[in-house]
Amino acid sequence: MKIRMSIEQSDDEKIIKKVMEKYHFDKEAENELKAVYKKMLLCMSPYAIYKMNQRDTGVKFVDDRQSAIVAMTLGCGVDSLEERLTNEGKLDEAYMLECIAGEMLLNMYKDFNRSYARFHRRYVERYVFIGDEIPVTVIPRLLEEIKGSKPGITTGTVTDAEASEELSVLDEDEIGLKTAVDADEITTNEYGVLSPSKSVIFYAILTENPNQVCEGICNSCQNDRCDNRIKDRHLQLEHCMLYCRKKD
Repeated sequence: MKIRMSIEQSDDEKIIKKVMEKYHFDKEAENELKAVYKKMLLCMSPYAIYKMNQRDTGVKFVDDRQSAIVAMTLGCGVDSLEERLTNEGKLDEAYMLECIAGEMLLNMYKDFNRSYARFHRRYVERYVFIGDEIPVTVIPRLLEEIKGSKPGITTGTVTDAEASEELSVLDEDEIGLKTAVDADEITTNEYGVLSPSKSVIFYAILTENPNQVCEGICNSCQNDRCDNRIKDRHLQLEHCMLYCRKKD
């Protein structure tokens, strides 16, 4: 299944404020952050592609539960914009793009959770990331497995009006345009490095209990031991390290 996700923010001020707080930008950087954010909105093509997992992973928690293999991306346009900013020597703007892109990816998890529940009446309980308990060497096989299934159009109780609120399911004509030469296609090299670079792949552990819905990867989660919350700290640390290298 392939879905195009709409992660446009209803409150641009909110996401800029969150990025400023999380990555410690001064007030003077606010207008520049907004400008970079607007450029990103024009070039993003976010989507998710997924398939029910039917293979043993060797991780008991995954193998004993119903799960889906999911790959998500912001699209190649964000990479192209970052490359252009870097080539033009606008390193501050390129770093801002990295920070905003990280926040947008976090929002995609929440959007995917809501979308999956809407279409399948199953709920994402938590994520298992490749590279933690599952080696990155399996990424090429996982991508082949996801793409090997014929992209479907979700039917049933979901109406067109409901689906258009947050995402659009690609029709067959649009899917036909997404060929192997399409730069927005999620690919990987032999080392498990994804392209476009603003892409992720993971297992979504599913439940039929709507009361166990995962909030996404966030600091607001009240579960201090939640793996997804811990993962967000790792993301922030990586961005801080990137910033320190840039300042040096």
